[in-house]
Amino acid sequence: MIIKHINNSFFEITSERRFKLICDPWIGGMKDTGTWSYPNLSSNKNILNKLKPDLVYISHLHSDHYDENIIKNLKNKKTKFIVKKFRDQRLKNKIESLGIKNVIELQEWEPFKFKNFEITIIPCDESNNQEIDTFINYDLDTSILIYDKKSKTCFYNNVDNPCSLNILKKVKNISKKRYKKIDIASFAPRPASEYPQNFINLTNNQKNKFKNLIIKRTLNNAFDKCNKLSIKNYIPAGGNFILYGKYHKMQKYVAHPSIAEMDNFFIKKKKL
Repeated sequence: MIIKHINNSFFEITSERRFKLICDPWIGGMKDTGTWSYPNLSSNKNILNKLKPDLVYISHLHSDHYDENIIKNLKNKKTKFIVKKFRDQRLKNKIESLGIKNVIELQEWEPFKFKNFEITIIPCDESNNQEIDTFINYDLDTSILIYDKKSKTCFYNNVDNPCSLNILKKVKNISKKRYKKIDIASFAPRPASEYPQNFINLTNNQKNKFKNLIIKRTLNNAFDKCNKLSIKNYIPAGGNFILYGKYHKMQKYVAHPSIAEMDNFFIKKKKL
């Protein structure tokens, strides 16, 4: 299995037999926002035609995961798309409205076999990643578990799913039973949030203070999840963007840890 992280939650996953799975393709500006994909600072809406995927996974409807312009520019309309079988079928219907005919809805937790891959969609059980009790009947986000039978490698891509540690315990147990272990996982060590940079009632000193507090909290959250899955290899993905145009001066207050900050944090905590 070859895993290439392009940006945000955009992954290219290739099996040893060259079957290719793409997760959440997004490059360029995020629809109706002042954010841009990073580190890719060019808008390439034909990127799927270059990558030529056999399978495309779309985790949820947010426009940094479901990019209509990229999907509708895909020339090979026979490419298969996989989504969770949501109670609300808006995601499936939106993809089909772009001319895609092969949208496969997967039941949560049920393995789906495609060539060398065995794929499992992991549901969302929380509306926030702080496990704060709510009365929201939440069915929006998903994660994906990918096993390559040829290389015997298991990859867990959490995407933006604010799932509880109980869900991760189930992911670990299923992976251990089916594949022995999870070899590599991806969690966002950063929030995709407007706070604190966009809050005009905060002073610059307050923004810096809250930025540092949020970075510390999200890094600890990512570590707890890695620990829960007992993984040794970690990709910091998701929530990665920059503010552009007239908003660019607020970028320095965005709660995104640098690569150096992540390295220092995880080296102190555990060898990953």
